[in-house]
Amino acid sequence: MPNTKTKVVLSLALLASASIACRSTDASPNRGADGQPAEIPFRLLNDSLIVVRGTIGGLKDLDIILDTGANPTIISSELAMRLNLHGNTESSVATGGALEVQSVIVPRIDIGKLHMVSSRVVVQDLRFVQRALGISIQAIAGLDVLSTRSWMVDYTNRKILFITAKAQKKSVQFESLSPFLTVKANIAGQHLRLLVDSGTPRLLLYRSRVNSKLGRLQPLATGRDPTVFGAAGTVRAAWFRTLEMSLGDHRIGPQILLIADSDSGLNDEFDGLLGLAQSGFHRVWLDFENASFAWD
Repeated sequence: MPNTKTKVVLSLALLASASIACRSTDASPNRGADGQPAEIPFRLLNDSLIVVRGTIGGLKDLDIILDTGANPTIISSELAMRLNLHGNTESSVATGGALEVQSVIVPRIDIGKLHMVSSRVVVQDLRFVQRALGISIQAIAGLDVLSTRSWMVDYTNRKILFITAKAQKKSVQFESLSPFLTVKANIAGQHLRLLVDSGTPRLLLYRSRVNSKLGRLQPLATGRDPTVFGAAGTVRAAWFRTLEMSLGDHRIGPQILLIADSDSGLNDEFDGLLGLAQSGFHRVWLDFENASFAWD
């Protein structure tokens, strides 16, 4: 088979299901037939991973992780076999290391109001994720699928709503939309570029990308294991606290963060990961129509 080069973004902290009732008709792009915002429930596993149910290649009610830090979408080897999909072996670069992957064309992916047809996805053995979470994860929906429509994560009520941010008071423009979803941040006086990563619980920085200004961070001794899991195995990390963090003109407040010894392996694309679930956000809007990230 031909060998091609691709970039695959896999969340470093990946090892960290609700039933979905999807309507078949849409009154408007972001609303259901009853005129209300379309929404789907989710389960939050390992305190960070958003798990919903969706349809891939005609197979329904599959447990799928929504991960903005992944690109392209990943399906399990098991699912590829069930769909009788065969493709090419590719060299990829992932956060945490390089690896060989197989890519295939999936006829259709449907997750609520997120739809993609004739999609090239990556096939990987996801049994390690299934063992960690205790459920049969069949796919990790990445930015290629997740950027097809604006949506909001309501962490308080465990719902995904397919709506734009409108006039939220706290918002910042995306620095880039593809292949990486990034925003600019200021942490302890240093300007950094962060990958918006719904698959990582909290802020994570790469030691090689931060300079002496981050000496203002406060080291933390905790009982929690600071090991981070990446594509190439485990990565050493250390806990810190910062009293200063902002996105755009908005202060986020004190944050507990990890600094990992290994960087992403993706050149200078970003300096770390903006994890969402444990960073103090109640709701976050991923507004691809207006290229903005908003929160409250």
